[in-house]
Amino acid sequence: MKAFDAPEHIPIYGDSILRVSDRLLIQEMANAIGASFAAFLYRLKELGILQRHDISEYIVGELGIGTGGDA
Repeated sequence: MKAFDAPEHIPIYGDSILRVSDRLLIQEMANAIGASFAAFLYRLKELGILQRHDISEYIVGELGIGTGGDA
């Protein structure tokens, strides 16, 4: 993680949604050790590195949906 300048915790939204930048980082780290993305992601979950967030945080924060206030 340190070699890739990865944060201490990587946010995961809902059950399985990652930001594109975090998905690319995880893929890069998995490739470096010869693991599949899925296996490396599973290990990150086991180690408590993935930090769960509500899906609404992704929808509002990353996609910008629901921030207009024009309901």
